[in-house]
Amino acid sequence: MDLLSRDRLREFWSAYKNSRLGVLGLMILIFFIIVAFTAPLLTPYDPIRDKFLAEGSALPAWFKILPQYSGLPETMDFTVPSEVDGDGWRFKVEGPVTLSRPEPLTFTFRDSDGVGASGVAELTHSFDYEYSPPHSFRVNMSLQFLDVNNVTYSAELYILNPESDSFLVWSSGPNRRPLEPQTISLDSKGIPFELKSRMGLEWH
Repeated sequence: MDLLSRDRLREFWSAYKNSRLGVLGLMILIFFIIVAFTAPLLTPYDPIRDKFLAEGSALPAWFKILPQYSGLPETMDFTVPSEVDGDGWRFKVEGPVTLSRPEPLTFTFRDSDGVGASGVAELTHSFDYEYSPPHSFRVNMSLQFLDVNNVTYSAELYILNPESDSFLVWSSGPNRRPLEPQTISLDSKGIPFELKSRMGLEWH
């Protein structure tokens, strides 16, 4: 850089630094440059591969420092533990149904009383959720019905709120064949608006 260029740069900076708006704009630019370079340290997500991590209208997590957003729901994953003897599990069976707890958890129905016998197997898992109702949610689970012979079954998934109100969000319907597919994916966007309203969910 020659002497003339240095003088021009010095004159430009001397005039620029006296502009409050200009200095503020430069500080904002430097801030975002720092964020861009430190992004891999600030977040574990890849900007190309990791998509649909939150709703399009989701607010940043730091909004929770503001009193009016203290109950803001976060994007989170809940994994139901496979160890069914742990806390949060509750089982209930009625009729000729037996429960075995090796992995995977297995309910067995044997109609030993003749035609017309029925049974119910209920599995409940509870967890703490200390936020406002989520904007949306997804549920993924695996469910198998094996050795289905001369019997009709129906599998149903309910969500319970803290007041113990239950909401039916998925059902296989009456079935006499093994369930297909065995992996079930539920997206709250497919739940009717009326049901979401009763559940206290946002209409997303």
